[in-house]
Amino acid sequence: MLDSRGRDIGETKFLVCYGEATAEIVARNRAIQEATQGRLQTQLHGYPIKSTILYHPTKPEGYGIPHGDPPPY
Repeated sequence: MLDSRGRDIGETKFLVCYGEATAEIVARNRAIQEATQGRLQTQLHGYPIKSTILYHPTKPEGYGIPHGDPPPY
């Protein structure tokens, strides 16, 4: 990867952290996400919008595997 002056600054690195999550914490985080999305859409469109985020019942293919690297387990 090059910076604005054409110098090599290396590859982008990511840190993935998995924390403890109870059902109550997940439900609270999802409610916060929906409220935030509703506020953003309300500001963007100029009229009240209630947001609902539909979550997939299972993890998608490749979930937790960072960018095509082999699984860490």
